[in-house]
Amino acid sequence: MNQIADLTQAHIKDNELAATAFDAIQILTTVPAENLQVTAHDGWLCLNGTIMWQHQRNTVEDVTRHLPGVRGLTDAIEVEDRA
Repeated sequence: MNQIADLTQAHIKDNELAATAFDAIQILTTVPAENLQVTAHDGWLCLNGTIMWQHQRNTVEDVTRHLPGVRGLTDAIEVEDRA
């Protein structure tokens, strides 16, 4: 019998997943990673913090959503009111 693993749903410890996601955010030169927090529970990432621009929020979401082991994403990042 052959067993096929779904690599997109690879079992990764939550602390490792959160660290990998934060590392990916830190690489982005257009996003202030120091203003963000990443947690994970059962493969579900939660992004928190405050940034200045919507495009930064979109970039963080795009970069973290497709990491191996991510089952879902809650984006609770707030964009500063620039008014």
